[in-house]
Amino acid sequence: MSEDPPQRRFQENSQTLVRRALAVDHPKLVQHRVCFDTLDARRAYWSSDAVICCHGTIIKKAGTQDAFRRGSYGSPRASAQCAVQGGAVSFFLV
Repeated sequence: MSEDPPQRRFQENSQTLVRRALAVDHPKLVQHRVCFDTLDARRAYWSSDAVICCHGTIIKKAGTQDAFRRGSYGSPRASAQCAVQGGAVSFFLV
């Protein structure tokens, strides 16, 4: 008696949140231009199993300590909150 192979779940696409459009074109890459200061947890792109967050800034580019904190702490934290509300079970901060 043979068993059916286990069903594997493959990623349909990658939902990417960006400030500016990336110079990359791929059929499985979907880019969403967003303002990271006003993230909306109700948006469909947060409905994901896992989120990889790799945004932040450097103090020289931010200009002030407050702007640096928003970019390196506030935005990733808001992203994590939106991801949890969207159903993500994993959040990776790079």
